[in-house]
Amino acid sequence: MLHMKEQEGPAGEAAQEGAAAGAEKTREDDRLVRLQADFENFKKRAAKEAAESAARGKRGLLLKLLNLSDTFDLAIAAMSGTKDAELLKGVKMMDTHLKEMLSEEGIAAFGEEGDAFDPFRHDALGQVDAAGGTDAKKDETVAEVIQRGYLWKGAVLRHAAVKVLKIGKEAEGKKE
Repeated sequence: MLHMKEQEGPAGEAAQEGAAAGAEKTREDDRLVRLQADFENFKKRAAKEAAESAARGKRGLLLKLLNLSDTFDLAIAAMSGTKDAELLKGVKMMDTHLKEMLSEEGIAAFGEEGDAFDPFRHDALGQVDAAGGTDAKKDETVAEVIQRGYLWKGAVLRHAAVKVLKIGKEAEGKKE
């Protein structure tokens, strides 16, 4: 029997070593899987941060282009009585081209007189008291647009600067 135990000893040790090696391989495999998952998460996070950074940069450029568009609008209004029709035509062409480029980037204007005032889209810079004869107008609507607002990808890029119609108590009493 002593002879059998000697054979079982090395075989038993080999089995234990095999089990230990298998457990070590399982731990290494698990570590490798976690490392690969961490790296994939890092790549996704880096791509997301790069896209957000690019969007912030693009947003800044779009705001500058909107200011340029406002300047073209002011120039066209100032030149409306000019005798130099060709110059006015050229400025209008540049304005049209700029507005087309902005539209292609997903920019949409909003803020018209008569729109319902929305504090999430409009900046109220003042109130206009309604006088008699305002039956068709509603309280808390946009009375005057000072600067148009713009949406980009469905979110407000620039709020519209407006004056809001406020119907006084005298006007409300006449309406009832």
